[in-house]
Amino acid sequence: MKHLHILFILLFMVGCSGDQMHTYNTSKLKHEITKLNFNPMIPKTLPFKPENIKIKTPEMGGGRMLSVKFYNEDNDYLLLGVMKGQRNVIDFTQDKVVINDSLTGKYGVGPNGGKVLKWEKEDIFYQLSSPQNFSKDQLIDVAESFVGVEK
Repeated sequence: MKHLHILFILLFMVGCSGDQMHTYNTSKLKHEITKLNFNPMIPKTLPFKPENIKIKTPEMGGGRMLSVKFYNEDNDYLLLGVMKGQRNVIDFTQDKVVINDSLTGKYGVGPNGGKVLKWEKEDIFYQLSSPQNFSKDQLIDVAESFVGVEK
């Protein structure tokens, strides 16, 4: 009986440690958002503690877009792209997914194995992608964590 208790505790600990989400310092990202002519939401948590965050706000079709790469310690990354009123014309996302009770998106895997989750909220288009290293569930977990930002 003692062995069953130990086995149960070990299985429980392993099961709980796999998909931990991490908060991060959003101050630099919030500052860059002030350059935009719209107010996007940003992720509150990521499936790793970011070691580096690279942010760009390039001109795109009469406005600016937000492009953010969140890098982990192994230099793997999640890429967030946000645009107002514009959609990416290259689209291999076909699976409809539920992000939360009031939001759905589309998920797909590209020819090179890269994963993409896209959704729209209030005429703002969000695209969260990973070359190969993060799962569909992890992308959905990140999308669920998005929060509004005060400008």
